[in-house]
Amino acid sequence: MMRVQEEVVALRYVAVAVVGVAEGASVYAFVFHLKTASGAVYKLAVRYSALRRVARQLRYEQPEACASLPGFPAKYSMSRQTPQFLLVRGRALEAYLSAA
Repeated sequence: MMRVQEEVVALRYVAVAVVGVAEGASVYAFVFHLKTASGAVYKLAVRYSALRRVARQLRYEQPEACASLPGFPAKYSMSRQTPQFLLVRGRALEAYLSAA
C-alpha cells in the first residue's frame, strides 16, 4: 500500500486527554489538530514521553537543524501536573512542533 504524504501547514494544541492511570496518577495525552495543504484536518493524541523521544532523536540526527528550535519543555514530576501546568506544557509543545 502506498502512502501519500501531505504537507502540514498548521498545528494547534486543542486539549489534554486522560489516557490511563499509572501508580495512582493520571496519564495524559496532548491532543493536536494538524491541517494539511489540501485542507484535511487530522487529530493527533500523543503522550509527552513519545514527543520527548522524537525530540531527542531529532537532536541526535539533525543537531544543526535543531539549533534554531525553541527548547523542548522540561520533564517534571507527576505531582506538578495541574490543569494550568498541562495547558502551559501543551502550548509549549505546540510551539516546538510548529517550529520543527
